[in-house]
Amino acid sequence: MNRVRPTSLLLIAVVLAVLALSGCAQGSSDSSSASDPSHSQAEESVSTLQGTLYSLDPTLEFLVILTDDGYFRIGFSGQETDLSDLEPGDSVTATYTGTLDQSSEDITAQLVSIVKDS
Repeated sequence: MNRVRPTSLLLIAVVLAVLALSGCAQGSSDSSSASDPSHSQAEESVSTLQGTLYSLDPTLEFLVILTDDGYFRIGFSGQETDLSDLEPGDSVTATYTGTLDQSSEDITAQLVSIVKDS
């Protein structure tokens, strides 16, 4: 009958420990970057749009800005910015993330901030 030598057991234990530690290190770094909200926000590009506020719908949480290129919808769900001083016809500059897509029925851009132009 073959016996397992103590050195073989030690070698197996060391290999298993190294594999376990390397797996834990990889898992912890991947999960921390995935759960870090600032990491995902840093990857999103921020753009601006200047135009005339066409409409503002607080119930559906989006606004429409008219530019020379057309009408663009920007969502503001969960937005902390006070929009109460804005009225249709105001000249505004909106900062947003995402993309503006006139052909889509979905709102593909989210408001970061908006200011009235002087």
